[in-house]
Amino acid sequence: MAGEYSVQYALIDLGNTTAKIWYPPDHTIAITYTEQWAAAVCAHLTRLSPSLIALASVVPHHTIELERQCQQHSLPLLILSPAMVATHSPLRWSKVSGMGIDRMLQLIGAVTLSGAPAIAVGAGTAITLTAADADFQCIGGAILPGIHLQLECLHHRTAQLPGVSAQIPPTPYGANPTTAIQAGVLYGIAGALRHLIGELQRLIASPDVPAPVYLTGGDAPLLQQLLPDMPWKHSPNLLFIGIHTLLQRMGKLPATTPPPP
Repeated sequence: MAGEYSVQYALIDLGNTTAKIWYPPDHTIAITYTEQWAAAVCAHLTRLSPSLIALASVVPHHTIELERQCQQHSLPLLILSPAMVATHSPLRWSKVSGMGIDRMLQLIGAVTLSGAPAIAVGAGTAITLTAADADFQCIGGAILPGIHLQLECLHHRTAQLPGVSAQIPPTPYGANPTTAIQAGVLYGIAGALRHLIGELQRLIASPDVPAPVYLTGGDAPLLQQLLPDMPWKHSPNLLFIGIHTLLQRMGKLPATTPPPP
C-alpha cells in the first residue's frame, strides 16, 4: 500500500552489481539486477512515499529502465549528473574530466565528514581512489580492477586456472593454484593500494598530518582485513552522504536535515 511508511526523501545508488536504496533514519535496501529489479525498487519507493527521490547511477541503461518505471508510478525522481555535482558541490573539479558520479559523490562524502584534504576509496566491482587537496580541489586518483573482477578474469580467460573465492591466503605465496591466485590478486591489490595511497598523501597532505582515508563499498571489510595497519575510516554510506550534501547545497533539502550516519 502506498505511503505505509512515509519518508521525506530517499536516495538511490545504481552500481555495477546492485541497486541500493537509503532512506532515513538509517535504512538500506540492496536489490540485485534480476529481470524485475526496477519494479522491485519502485515497489519499495511506493511504500515509502518520499517527496524526493535522488538517483546516482554509473549504469546508463539501468537509469533509463528505472526512470521509466518511476514515471509509471508517478514517483518524484531526480537524476543526478556529473555536471550537476560539479556545479553544486563544495569541491572544485577543474583539474579532472570524465570522472564517474560515484567517485565524485564519495569524495564529497569524505570532505563532508572531515573537510579537506581527504581520500575516498571505493571497494566495489572496481577499486577507485579519489583525492581532494587542502584547497578543496579534486586532483584525481586511480582505478583498478576489483577483487572479484580479477579472480573472475583469471578463471574465464585462462584454460586451466580454477575459479577461487575471495579469501586471504595464510601466506603471501601459494602452494597450489588456488592459494597462488588468492595471493597474487589480494596481496597485489594490497601493494597497489599502499603505494597509491602513499603517493596521494604525499601530494595532498603533510607527513605529520595525513589526510583521512575513507573506505566504502562491498569489499571494504576484506580490504580492512588485508591492510589492518592502514588508518581506514569505514563509511558504508559515504556515497549517500555525498548525495545528501549535494541536495542541501541545491536547496532540495533543508540545511537542518541530518545526513546519513
